[in-house]
Amino acid sequence: MVGPAGQVYMVDVNERAVELARRNLAANGIKNAQVLVSHGLAALQGLSFDWVLSNPPIRAGKKVVYPLLAEAYQALKPAGCLLVVIRTKQGAKSLQAYLEGLAGSCDTVDMKGGFRVLRCCKHPRT
Repeated sequence: MVGPAGQVYMVDVNERAVELARRNLAANGIKNAQVLVSHGLAALQGLSFDWVLSNPPIRAGKKVVYPLLAEAYQALKPAGCLLVVIRTKQGAKSLQAYLEGLAGSCDTVDMKGGFRVLRCCKHPRT
């Protein structure tokens, strides 16, 4: 998605997940990505993104998930998009309604195996 000149940042609050992701990057020879321990995007302050992809910790509840996704949406560049994967039976419709309120619109772009991928994009500045 980012090509050889693009940069990928991956964040997770779980140190073990971060270490495993680092090993996967090394094993696959991926040089334009880095993995950081971070709650949300705290470790990436001041950066803005074309894309944010999220598999949020749904079981943590709305009080945790909604602020994480709001932070991700705010970090998007104009015309940037947030993609969120969620299990259909774990609140996909209410999450989609929340994202619609946040972004003005939110589409389901894929559904398979009991999961949905939701996309909401920031409007470009005019």
